[in-house]
Amino acid sequence: MKNPTLPRPAIACLFLTQHPFPTTVKQFEVIGSPITVRLLQGALSKLAILSPVTINFESGRPDVFGGNQEDLVEGTATFRQLKPLLGTGLRANKIQISLAVQQVQGGTSMLSLLLEAPMIVVTNTKQWEGAQAGLLIEELFYQNVDCSRSYFAFCNLLQKTFVTSVIPGSGFKRALAVAELQFLAHRMDPNFPRISITESVFKQFWSWFGPILHLLKFKKFFLELWNKGLLCGFVSKETAKLMLKDAKKGSFLLRFIASSAKGSLAVAYQHNLGVRHYIFPDAELKEDGFLRFILDCPSLLLFMKMKTEGPGELIIKEDALHQIGYKPKARAKKSEDFLGYDPEIISPFLTSK
Repeated sequence: MKNPTLPRPAIACLFLTQHPFPTTVKQFEVIGSPITVRLLQGALSKLAILSPVTINFESGRPDVFGGNQEDLVEGTATFRQLKPLLGTGLRANKIQISLAVQQVQGGTSMLSLLLEAPMIVVTNTKQWEGAQAGLLIEELFYQNVDCSRSYFAFCNLLQKTFVTSVIPGSGFKRALAVAELQFLAHRMDPNFPRISITESVFKQFWSWFGPILHLLKFKKFFLELWNKGLLCGFVSKETAKLMLKDAKKGSFLLRFIASSAKGSLAVAYQHNLGVRHYIFPDAELKEDGFLRFILDCPSLLLFMKMKTEGPGELIIKEDALHQIGYKPKARAKKSEDFLGYDPEIISPFLTSK
């Protein structure tokens, strides 16, 4: 009786030690996070390397990436200049990594690694929110269904998205704190984690959270404000009041409003009448209008800077804006004192009496 035919054992394999996928990237821009590939081979196997390590899409089309070939150095290849040259039409594409090797006294082999975590290449920044939402929905609801909807899995997914997709390779310094993750989970559904996440609930949450991430990723100064703790970000109105309760008059903080349909930015500040609030119009967020407003407003004097422990630190607003490199082109007309809103919005140019 003949022995059954056994598969030929692999002489080596490729594996990733570092990568940002799944993620959404912009056409012609370098993928921010490095991609590190290692060659794993047996202790006694002897291989001749016949090609650089190459990254392409699964389709095999050769002209979709620039900087997609790197030589192995001591068994490792690191891609730092990989950039997509073509958009994917908002479709998710899988990455394939390949390397040609030859075994001493043997034949040639093409080692290949297909990464299940995909990427989407957008051609303009307006597509980013929709593309990123598609990747997250796929991961949250159609992969590892038995566990992916748990509270901890949801928080880990948000953190991973925040760190790897929103601000990769851009001087990232500040991840989401536990309290901020709790705030976001509660913003998505007040009953969470007692109930499971549904796709419709997640889409509603993303319609609020996606625009915030877009601001942090693409709008000038937002990332610097976040990194330096000058954008408190994900705190409730009640928490903001507590943070400013005993602060000096003119102390203020920036936060995103949980009750808005999309991620609106507000300032909470200590006033003669107590802690007041003002929502910045969307038009002021498109450029740097909200920073100019802060600079010129006499009611706002001391930026509250978030700290990992203890109460926030108060910084003179001119010094804080200097820290993020803000230099106004022209000083706007100085606004008068304003009352903000509580419970309703009041014109920011009303004089307090």
